[in-house]
Amino acid sequence: MAMKNSIYLVLGVSILMILLNSCSKNIKEEEKIKTPPTGKLVSQSTCKGKSSSFLADTAKSLSCVKYIFEMDKSRVLMKHINAGFNCCPKIACNINLRFDTIFINEIEVLGICGCLCLYDLDIEINDLEQKCYQVKFIEPYCDNQEPLCFEMNLIEEKSGTFCALRLNYPWGD
Repeated sequence: MAMKNSIYLVLGVSILMILLNSCSKNIKEEEKIKTPPTGKLVSQSTCKGKSSSFLADTAKSLSCVKYIFEMDKSRVLMKHINAGFNCCPKIACNINLRFDTIFINEIEVLGICGCLCLYDLDIEINDLEQKCYQVKFIEPYCDNQEPLCFEMNLIEEKSGTFCALRLNYPWGD
């Protein structure tokens, strides 16, 4: 009887060790695969004011985002065209992924002038999986105008453009 109990004990401990070992391997593999996306503001244009010699190919009444997915680098490069900010700002972007939604919070860290301007912002988002996302820009001067929100399906389209109509200052012609 003691021999039978010893066999059951060894068998039970062996099964438990196999299960624990396979679970820890799965967790480690998932940790390697799922690196949270990171993003940053890469550059910004100068103010696109009336006196600027900036040649605009996008109407001032549109706020647009052009993106391209670099699959080999798991990276999306975005250009936010006609982003509204203070005339002399320090601009930053906070980029967060919640479920399948990418939130791009454009922040005016410092804006001390009494006027607004349009800028082009270059944004980079790294470590993105090739799948479908909702993209939502949070802009300081958008107020109740059309939001800059769109679907970015990286499975079907590696690049795209989305525009929102803006008529309030500093947008509009």
